[in-house]
Amino acid sequence: GLGALLSGATRVTESMIGAAAYALADSVTDEELATGLLLPAMSRLRDVSVHVAKAVIDQAAHEGVSTIATSEFDHAQIKASMWEPHYRDYTAA
Repeated sequence: GLGALLSGATRVTESMIGAAAYALADSVTDEELATGLLLPAMSRLRDVSVHVAKAVIDQAAHEGVSTIATSEFDHAQIKASMWEPHYRDYTAA
């Protein structure tokens, strides 16, 4: 979703979904595989999301379905575009 939004994709293609799947699979480390994980650890969620988004952005550009110049997106710019949760402290009354 992040890659499709940032690229301004006019549609999500099967190849974009495939690029996301390959990027996700590529993100699993040997250490994670050795412990039985099939997906990257949740502690790396934001970094993996950037990697997956970049793959989708590149695929959208390759297929000509992006409406934004995607060559400007690097990992730092993608990370800066991500929503960052900020929670207020809560005290029960």
